[in-house]
Amino acid sequence: AFYPNDTSGVRLVGASGVYLIYSDDEGQTWQDAQFSPKSYDHWGSPNNLIVLPDSANTIYYLAHAWSNVSWGSRSWLYRSTDGGKNFSRIKAFLPEEKHRVSMWSPYKSEEVYVLEGGNTIHYFASDTSYSMFVDGLSNNGNIGLSGYQSDSTLIMYALENKNKVYKS
Repeated sequence: AFYPNDTSGVRLVGASGVYLIYSDDEGQTWQDAQFSPKSYDHWGSPNNLIVLPDSANTIYYLAHAWSNVSWGSRSWLYRSTDGGKNFSRIKAFLPEEKHRVSMWSPYKSEEVYVLEGGNTIHYFASDTSYSMFVDGLSNNGNIGLSGYQSDSTLIMYALENKNKVYKS
């Protein structure tokens, strides 16, 4: 992901294994983000990274990680409000939903939607968040979330098991 910044014109933000990194010199050198989530040390993988076009260049990061509390893999959502230097965990998803979490943001939007399992959409924008229950998806298999927004119309699509598409 990338966004404009004050120092070099563009900040690149990426995930390398379990680490989040950023560059202010078009990728010539990389810095480690101050990212110290619990139970994420040396195990896990990035899932999705979204940079919002807001004044803080808010970044949402969805990661597949290990939980030593429930002793199993799960997905966690992190947010940075300082351009990727620091992250904090804002949502822990149920362990059984590890492959059933998908994140999407409409183009040039300051909103993020996360589909969890087959029945919950989480909404995040600035200091606002809430959850909505949805009906229609099954409770097994992988999922993906996408869509589009034009004017006041928001359409979301959920892809389930790579062969079923649901439209909001």
